[in-house]
Amino acid sequence: MKKFLALSLMAGMAFAANAAQDSVGYLSVVKGNVSIGGQGFAAKAAHGTRLVDGNTVMVPTSGRAMVVLNNGCSVDLVGSQHFTVDSKLPCAQLQASVKQMFDTHRVAQAGIGGGVGGDSRGPSAGAVIGGIAVISVIAFAVVENDEKTSP
Repeated sequence: MKKFLALSLMAGMAFAANAAQDSVGYLSVVKGNVSIGGQGFAAKAAHGTRLVDGNTVMVPTSGRAMVVLNNGCSVDLVGSQHFTVDSKLPCAQLQASVKQMFDTHRVAQAGIGGGVGGDSRGPSAGAVIGGIAVISVIAFAVVENDEKTSP
C-alpha cells in the first residue's frame, strides 16, 4: 500500500507541473459559448484566456474565436470548428489543422462551467496542489487503516 501512496504522490506532482506550464498564447476574440479543454478540465473561454500546448479551443455553431500565439501566429475559428494548440508547429500548419466538428456536436453541446478554480484559465496551481494534498491525506489514511487491521 505504501507503493500506492508513493505512486499517487508522483502522479500528482506530474499533473501539478503540467498545470503550471507557461502559456504559449491567448484568445483575442471570443463570441458565443466558446470553450477550452485539456489536461483534465473544460472551461468556458473569455477574451484573454491564456492557452498552453495541448489546449483545445471549441467554437459552437454561432460562435467565433481567434487564437493568438506568442510567436505571432493567429488562427481564426468560426462556427462548429475546433483547434488544438501546438506552438511547435509552423503557422501555416497550425492554420491548416483547424477541424470541423460533427453536426451532432450542436445537439450535444451544453454550457460549460468555470472549471477548477472558477476562472477561464483552467486549474490554478493552488487548486491543483490542494487537490494533491487531499488525495495524499486520503491515501495515507487508507495505508494507516490497512496496517492497523492487518494480522
